[in-house]
Amino acid sequence: MTITTTKAWMMVVVMAVVVVIDGTKALDIPSTIGNDFVFGIPSDYVYRRSSSKRVFLSSHSGQTVTATIVTSGSNFRHVVEVPGDRELRVDLPSSLTSRGTGLKQNVVGIRADGDLSVHVQIEAGVNSGAFTPLPTGSLGNDYIVGIYEPLTLKHTKYKAGFTVTATETGALLQIRFSQIVAFGHVLYGPHDVFKFQLGAFESLQIMSDKDLTGSRIKSDQPVAVVTGSECSRVPKGIKYCDYLFEQMPPVHTLGKQFIVAPFKDRESSYVLRIVAPFNDTNIIFSSPHANDVHLNENQHHEFIFTRHVELSFRSTEPVLVLQFMKGFQSGDFVGDPSMVVIPPVEQFIVGDLSLTSMDNDHVTVMVTNSNISLSGLRVNGNLVGRDSPDWRVIVEDDVSSVLHGTLQSGRHTIGHTDPQARFLVIGYGTGYLSGRAFPVAYYLKRLYVPSTEPLFIPPTGYEVQCYNSSMSITLDTSVFLVHGPDDVTLNDPSCKHVIIQEGIIMLTTPFDSCDTRVQEQGNSVTFSNTLRFADHVITPDSPLRYLSFKCESDQAGISGISPLTGGRREPSALVLSDAVLGDLSLSLVQYMDDAFGSSSSNASSGTDLFGTWMEGVQPGQNVFAVNLTSSVDANVFVDSCWTTPGPDAQDQDTTSLIQDGCEIDDTIHIGASADDPRFRPIAVDAFSPIGEYNEVFMHCRVQVCRGQESAAHCWQECRREPRNRRHIRGVREMYTISTGPIKVK
Repeated sequence: MTITTTKAWMMVVVMAVVVVIDGTKALDIPSTIGNDFVFGIPSDYVYRRSSSKRVFLSSHSGQTVTATIVTSGSNFRHVVEVPGDRELRVDLPSSLTSRGTGLKQNVVGIRADGDLSVHVQIEAGVNSGAFTPLPTGSLGNDYIVGIYEPLTLKHTKYKAGFTVTATETGALLQIRFSQIVAFGHVLYGPHDVFKFQLGAFESLQIMSDKDLTGSRIKSDQPVAVVTGSECSRVPKGIKYCDYLFEQMPPVHTLGKQFIVAPFKDRESSYVLRIVAPFNDTNIIFSSPHANDVHLNENQHHEFIFTRHVELSFRSTEPVLVLQFMKGFQSGDFVGDPSMVVIPPVEQFIVGDLSLTSMDNDHVTVMVTNSNISLSGLRVNGNLVGRDSPDWRVIVEDDVSSVLHGTLQSGRHTIGHTDPQARFLVIGYGTGYLSGRAFPVAYYLKRLYVPSTEPLFIPPTGYEVQCYNSSMSITLDTSVFLVHGPDDVTLNDPSCKHVIIQEGIIMLTTPFDSCDTRVQEQGNSVTFSNTLRFADHVITPDSPLRYLSFKCESDQAGISGISPLTGGRREPSALVLSDAVLGDLSLSLVQYMDDAFGSSSSNASSGTDLFGTWMEGVQPGQNVFAVNLTSSVDANVFVDSCWTTPGPDAQDQDTTSLIQDGCEIDDTIHIGASADDPRFRPIAVDAFSPIGEYNEVFMHCRVQVCRGQESAAHCWQECRREPRNRRHIRGVREMYTISTGPIKVK
């Protein structure tokens, strides 16, 4: 049966009249418009294993802009010319997928020589979603999560959650979940603090079968937070489910005044969620359609409306507001759930707003004052007027007016006769079992300045924090009398401290850097380092010369691995825990050339997503490496490698590359690193196609041994002759790791 789907695309333009109390030019105010973007795409709905991911780019100035788009986990790098008169679509690689919890290869980077407005869209069958990425200059380090409960069926549990993506600075994360969340073998509840360190351009994904709305994310550096649900019914129990996702604005950009307009052609109305980051938050409605509510920190309230109503309300503290379309069977029998962030009136765009209509988009304009009506609205410099057949007033009262209109395909400029009018544009559309919505553009000014809360430092004067791959120590300078960079060092003096607050300094060391020492005892691994105080700060009041600190772990994942690093392509790692080997992480990495160095630790934080990571690609080269990160001395042996047409390593349709540690012919070469036996390079001249497939996936079966076992079991050699039982005794379990897809030329 063939179903013909007709999709109507609409735009909502919200216009508010307010007094601008400063003379700041619009271009100087942080907003969703920018020239540098880094974000992660959350796990999406899998429809017969295929989904289409794409970005839409619009030039803000109306002039042609050159943009570079790159993604993690592949050699995808596109340089495009964005025309000034229309929107440009760029399809992202199918390999940009992420399922489950952990470090993921789901990062997109966009860099341009001019300002852009960017939107992301995903389609999987009839399911779809869209969101507006925020430029790196508008990111923050405090977020509250807004999402919806994922669908649970008899045989299927969908997931919902969020991705946190670092820029080139990396970030230390502290997360409080609103529900119990499992990470590795550990459960974290609402009163626990989950700590994690992200390297440059790394992305951490947290997924759960619960509603994680109200979870709080804080970091020491700006990060991007995108929430997503693989499939949610809105409201709960109303068919059908759809993919939801949206990038969260930082807490410091949240406001207190809001207007919410109904969706055009959605007579079943909508669902509204209000999430409070702070205690003692009162929501006060000026509309009779909703009752006032009181919320405390990280709580949320859901409103399910059954009438086509326009709302205006204010809050006593900043809040996050999310609007949802209802499901297909809510009464409209078109469309499906979608989620959109509703920015506050304080963040509406001032002045003329440029946008691109793709296909006769509908536009809804809301005006907050009856003195500024439809007669003042201008489209492409022309007054619209009340008698225009393409525009009509939906609601008009003392609080606001709601107007609907239509824009022909192409680029448009919307403005108003009042130069101080503020606009908010929200794009949305519906189709058969499909719906999507996203804010087109809004300001991201700092509206909230948090009160400076002094860090709690114990009476000892120091506090140690343990993360997945690093640890830090925070010092009270009044106790230790340290003030300058030369007053205190770690084992490695080149690892400098960072002042994070007046009177407080922090020193951070990765587990494999700054001369950190590793000691094993039973099933636990201890990482330790030492503060060394300079002679001139050692006094009778502060007599310490040395201060040792440590972190201990017995859970999987303590030694994280960077999924996005310089000059290479790397899949998600296999992270596990072994009673003898300790915590380890294995991955099969594809490099863009053979200049990858000898150790995986060479490509650490600070790499340029748009530079060495993707440059220097040579046609025909296929350079890989088995990469082991371990908390103890270990070695790796590559037993076999093969390719399959799909990601399933058990696929019967295979082509062998390595067997029993032996290259099958002289087109394969297994290298070695004298500096690091945990790094095993593999070169493949060319891949053979399998059937009619134009891409393959590569898999390797590897063995990991303790350093002292390596001489007996784990050296890399060709093992054509079968080994006897005495030789095999004590050999560790084999692990299978994969990468792909790899294009076959």
